Amino acid sequence: MPGLVALLLIPRVVQLVFPPTLQKMPEGKQNAKDQLAEMGPMSVQEKIMGATFLVMLLLWSLGSFFSIPATAVAFLGVSILLATRVLDWKDLSGNKAAWQTLIFFGILVGMAGQLNTLGVIGWMGQTVSAAVGGMSWPMVLVILSALYFVLHYMFASELAQIAALYPLFLSVMVAAGVPPVLAALMLGALSALMGAMTPLRLRPRRAHLRIRLREDLRVL
Repeated sequence: MPGLVALLLIPRVVQLVFPPTLQKMPEGKQNAKDQLAEMGPMSVQEKIMGATFLVMLLLWSLGSFFSIPATAVAFLGVSILLATRVLDWKDLSGNKAAWQTLIFFGILVGMAGQLNTLGVIGWMGQTVSAAVGGMSWPMVLVILSALYFVLHYMFASELAQIAALYPLFLSVMVAAGVPPVLAALMLGALSALMGAMTPLRLRPRRAHLRIRLREDLRVL
């Protein structure tokens, strides 16, 4: 519910605080219609792609209810696209960015998992719990949120940090009396904020910067 309320209110608040310089664009609707007419109706492959995407979103959202792993949903979507010839193996093998994400982020997440296997996360949890023991839960929320934010500079990947530290900090906060929903939303908001503070830790951002660099070099 808080997420839905924020989804409805934040765009309006941003519009009031930072009003757009262009308030009206009467020709925009007609331009959109012209572009759609030029593109023509959706092809069969585009319809299959859209339907597959919606099914994958549904399965990802309800995966815990149906006990379907997220990885299985991803492989199912790729299999459907390959079987229907929407994609072929050349498309998959030629997507270097996807393979780089799989390899490098897999390594980073694996290294983050080793922190737990080797006992580093457990030791950190005991240390943090002892440090905030006896404090009121609002104070615990502020201190651990600040610590969670500062620690992101020690990780090369935001995904690796979330995999290693999010469950730890969430459990310590809840054990100290912080309301679970508030703790989860605070850590989630900080995780999103860290993506803006250090954007190169995000794979999509690095891919975007690489594309922009190629365009700039092409212009030069």
